[in-house]
Amino acid sequence: TTVHLPVFLPPPQCSKMTMIVVAASPLLVSEEPTQISMIAVVVVVVFVVGFLMGGFVTIAMGQCSYFSERHRQRQVEAMVQLSQQEAQRGCDGEYAIPVRSHRDMMVAQQQQQQQQQQDDHSGSTKKRISDNLRSSNATETTEALSIAEEDELLLDTISDSSSFSSMSSLKKQPHKEKNKDNNDATTTATHENNEEDQRFFHITPHDTALLLIDMQTDFINPTQGRLCKQYSSQVHSEIEQTTHHVERLLQAARKAGLTIAQSRSHRYGATIRKDLVDAQDDAGYELAPNLRALEGEIVVDKWTFGAFASTNLEEELRKRGIRKILLGGVLTNVCVFATAVQAVDRFFRVCVVEEATGSFETRWHTQALNLLNEPQIVPGGHAHNATGLYFGEVAKLQNVLNTLEQITSSSTTPIHMDDDTENKKKN
Repeated sequence: TTVHLPVFLPPPQCSKMTMIVVAASPLLVSEEPTQISMIAVVVVVVFVVGFLMGGFVTIAMGQCSYFSERHRQRQVEAMVQLSQQEAQRGCDGEYAIPVRSHRDMMVAQQQQQQQQQQDDHSGSTKKRISDNLRSSNATETTEALSIAEEDELLLDTISDSSSFSSMSSLKKQPHKEKNKDNNDATTTATHENNEEDQRFFHITPHDTALLLIDMQTDFINPTQGRLCKQYSSQVHSEIEQTTHHVERLLQAARKAGLTIAQSRSHRYGATIRKDLVDAQDDAGYELAPNLRALEGEIVVDKWTFGAFASTNLEEELRKRGIRKILLGGVLTNVCVFATAVQAVDRFFRVCVVEEATGSFETRWHTQALNLLNEPQIVPGGHAHNATGLYFGEVAKLQNVLNTLEQITSSSTTPIHMDDDTENKKKN
């Protein structure tokens, strides 16, 4: 039995349709040709529809890929344009904050190395003397005292053979004189071309925000904080000092009219505190009482270390015309560092306020600031004058406060003025 199927397809598909018809040909030979023929037609139609649908899907996927690529290209073009604009406007700003220069970095590094050498030498000498003083052998005790004299260490009092109270005040006179000479030479060398080496971070109250990271009770309160109370009393003292500096910075920024933004973190180490995601009255999760946000200020809740990746912080800052960020908070080596990197990736200019950031260990704090700042201030590394070439500038708290005070003093908006006072001012 022969069945002619009126199928009209272009040549490339004809071979496929021939295979389909041949595959269905056994169904065409039967004692009930009409019924079997209908089944064959249905089978062929199903194959044809599936083939056409596959073509449509392929075309649709191609279109999606095309539009996705176009979207990526437009996004890249927008980022290129934004980066060029920010590079040109990087030094724009009515007010300039002096920031860390290569000279400052070299001096700080030398002081840190000298302090480390002094600590190492003092520690080894103390250990030798202490070990010998604990011994009952008078000869060893005499030898220990002679060691102290050779190093010209002043022992104020030795209460017994196992302890001495004034070891922390020991001095090394020859080393001190030698370090003084080195300091004088370094100061002379590093102050050459002082004006050329100086860097500034330019701001205005309209394009700059103060962003404080995770100033929560858990991180900064030594008695109630879930994390802070795990550390030593020395760490507690340093964190309390950082908190005090942040309070001063926040008050000055508010007076100067800067946009204020703060973050709170669900992220505690490697885990996310699910119990704090929807926390309403958790005292540890809340910002410290003296740092609570005022009405209209930005507060974002994040579950990543950086404050941008998991929040709408960028959108909120863009709506307010913010292009530059003064950055403070805790911890310098974790969330502050991550936020600075994420901000620069979004082409914000960043300046970290050194004393308004803190960590649970001083060396972590110092290393984080160096990683943020040093690559862009090494001489000869880049011929680029725009601020924030890499992850950010670093400024002293007092320099920032002085600049914010200038902004506050130059403000012309009166707080209150009655008619008589206004008339006298006009006259």
